[in-house]
Amino acid sequence: MIKIDLVRKKLCVSFDRTHPHYQQAYFILRSLLSAKSSGSNSNQWSLSFDDFITFKEKLDSRGLVYDRTMTVDAHNYLKDIQALDKRNQDIKNGVFNDHVYQLLDDNLKTTPYKDQITGISYLVNNYRAGLFDSMGVGKSLQALGAVTALKGKVRRTLIVCPKSVLVGFSREIQKHTYLKSLTIPSGRKTALDF
Repeated sequence: MIKIDLVRKKLCVSFDRTHPHYQQAYFILRSLLSAKSSGSNSNQWSLSFDDFITFKEKLDSRGLVYDRTMTVDAHNYLKDIQALDKRNQDIKNGVFNDHVYQLLDDNLKTTPYKDQITGISYLVNNYRAGLFDSMGVGKSLQALGAVTALKGKVRRTLIVCPKSVLVGFSREIQKHTYLKSLTIPSGRKTALDF
């Protein structure tokens, strides 16, 4: 009745219209916000991760889908996303904060607040991460704390910022860390000659 597959990193759901429960499953799918029909094939739909979980739970509660309907690739992708989501929840709940405190032990001049430690933990525990906190909550300290915590793994760090905050950021490095900062002049010709 239902086949769940992974197509170009998107979870896709395909239906068999002859199945007796097709209409019930179709209405559940259509109630989800991210459900998009895949091109000319109106039997195939792509879903966001959150909507996919909701869809699967609703189908499971009605006994309409089982693990055998999901391809191995889709199942592995789902497990990876769930593991990543759980790890990010653990970071948000402060599970890794003690480890970050150990990494930062006597390596920062300034003691970060608990929410800043959580931000540093997020940066340290993710391969790619963005820090989008509001102004004035200590993004500079969190970024510098992450660089300091990764000191054994990272030899050099490049910080790209507008010229207007260059002097201020260099001052932040001196204020919060024991790291050396080197300011590269602006302009292509002067930077290349540097």
